[in-house]
Amino acid sequence: MRRLLALFIALLLLVSACSQGAPEPPGAQDPAGTDPSSDASPSPPESVPPTAAATTSPSNPAPDLGVLASVQVIDQGEGKIPKITFDMPLTVETTTAGVLAPGDGAQIALGQKIFHRSIVLNASTGETIQQNFTQAAGFESMLTPAYQVNSPALVNAFISAKVGAYVAEAIPKPELGDNPPEWAQHATLMIYKVESAEDAPDMPKVLSADEVAALAADGRLPVAIFDDNGIPTITIPDTDAPTGLAVQVLTEGTGETIKPNDKFTALYTGWTWADGQKYDSAYDRGVADPFDFRTVIEGWLVGLTGQKVGSTVQLTVPATMLFDYQAGSVSRPAGPLVFVVKIESKV
Repeated sequence: MRRLLALFIALLLLVSACSQGAPEPPGAQDPAGTDPSSDASPSPPESVPPTAAATTSPSNPAPDLGVLASVQVIDQGEGKIPKITFDMPLTVETTTAGVLAPGDGAQIALGQKIFHRSIVLNASTGETIQQNFTQAAGFESMLTPAYQVNSPALVNAFISAKVGAYVAEAIPKPELGDNPPEWAQHATLMIYKVESAEDAPDMPKVLSADEVAALAADGRLPVAIFDDNGIPTITIPDTDAPTGLAVQVLTEGTGETIKPNDKFTALYTGWTWADGQKYDSAYDRGVADPFDFRTVIEGWLVGLTGQKVGSTVQLTVPATMLFDYQAGSVSRPAGPLVFVVKIESKV
């Protein structure tokens, strides 16, 4: 999903969502689930409630085209760059995505891997910045829950369309202060053509509220108990861990809502499902740790986005949302893991 100009997109992402070196829970990874060796990028993050990450229905309505209303694309055939026209300059104030041509193949769904080509245009002049329609191979994107949290407009456009669709995304000019480089002096228009889609068996899943309630009623989710000092302990059932992310709001706060690109502080304790061992606890230290959503594990990104400051949330995180390539180290135990997280403040 990072698939355009390596420098261009790397800098764009760095500006829109750079990490400040905050502490991170085990298994920190790229929140969009992307392949850093590729050369296209998801859009800058947008706010989305946590329930949206579990929305997988093919009937998801296509986003309103808005600023993309004037964009038209005419396919020129295999191996050729499509003809694209739009009213210039295209004024882009917020990231917007929509379906230009719905496609006539199989329905695309969250949880799939899609193969697509793209072209990146200067939204002011229409100049081509990068394209791979004429190259031998396109690239792939994994439509993960984290990708949907970070780029809801784009992912919702993909899953409202079918294979063969043309999807457009407009990204505002990044704010880089005085004397920005040339690529950062204008908004960007990206056009994707989806060539195929296939299920990804190991794709992480977000359990619905009904699924979580059913597991809890059957005694198949951990139970947290807080002592007089508000420090949690956990009882983990002697069953297999859920295959998807289970989000339980133990206490709902009344503060600001946490968005995907926010920084926040939190008290938390983490346990391994397999043996119930506690491996880290800010609760025990008595000091909330700072976090940046761009550095946390996928289970935190998806489970805490949309929660309010003051909320205490229990997360049962499957290994597929930990990216356990680093598991087993001192700071990154193997999943599944269980967390109790209290969001103390929004930074």
